[in-house]
Parts: sequence; structure tokens; C-alpha cells
Amino acid sequence: MKLTKQHRGFTIALLGAKGGKLKDIVDAYVLAPGHNIEQEEDAHMILAHVITRHMREVVRSYADKLALAGMN
Repeated sequence: MKLTKQHRGFTIALLGAKGGKLKDIVDAYVLAPGHNIEQEEDAHMILAHVITRHMREVVRSYADKLALAGMN
């Protein structure tokens, strides 16, 4: 976390239950409370897939823009 802060990074955490100590350290967090750890992990996996899919599209769009700029 310190290294991230030194480089002006932004920290985000996927947390379960009440968030624990990490909740107070990161810049933003998403709580995925459940009745057991397995439910919390399932919520985290779903969120990770959504984030990955979104970021893949962002990178693809950026690459397309760079390719088009290079053609001019």
C-alpha cells in the first residue's frame, strides 16, 4: 500500500463480511457480505470477471484508436 501511495496510485479492495482492517487502509472497497466465506468468494469472482471484461474492452478500444491514428 505504501508503494502505491508513493506513486499516487489508487487502491481498491474486494472485501467480505465487515471488511476487516483493510477497509480502513484502501481508498475504496466493495463489501461482499455473505453467510459464509464461499458466498463472499463467489461474489468476488463475479466482480473480478466483470472488471476484467470491462478492462479488456477499454484496452481493445485504446489499441483500436492507436491503430487508426497510425494510419493517418
